[in-house]
Amino acid sequence: MQPFAGVWSEWQPLPLADALSPRVLAEVLDGGQAFRWQRRPDESWSGVWGGFAAELRGKPHGALEWRGPAGQTAD
Repeated sequence: MQPFAGVWSEWQPLPLADALSPRVLAEVLDGGQAFRWQRRPDESWSGVWGGFAAELRGKPHGALEWRGPAGQTAD
């Protein structure tokens, strides 16, 4: 998968029922069941979610943030 080369939105919180640490996020996205995610040098993840390009990153307290191509919404 080629990374999106355009302009990305700002990082936004991704509300979840359960918190995920960066370590658990890595296990979920790189654990053999998710094949369309790649870890980036800054420890964020780029991939495709529901047909849309997205980046995810875990925060130390378990929150997740996302961003996507500018103009894309969380819907």
